[in-house]
Amino acid sequence: MNDTNKEIAEIYHTLMMQRKPEQRIEMCFSMLRSAKEIINATIKSKSNWQAELFLRLYGNDFNEPTKQKILAALKKKALGTVTLE
Repeated sequence: MNDTNKEIAEIYHTLMMQRKPEQRIEMCFSMLRSAKEIINATIKSKSNWQAELFLRLYGNDFNEPTKQKILAALKKKALGTVTLE
């Protein structure tokens, strides 16, 4: 999705490119930390954290059978019973 006005996007890009590469990386990591904190704050079940995280981030990217397979593997991992197939 891109709903940003082209002129504004160009201004933003120019401003970002004026920063040092280290500053841009630092900004990326900061945003990633913030996103993780937001997601962690909304996950209710700490015992099923990986499954909840998977559903939040990738739940719409897989068909139902594949999603169930992944969730089953995450559950096995959480229980310490993962086997390679």
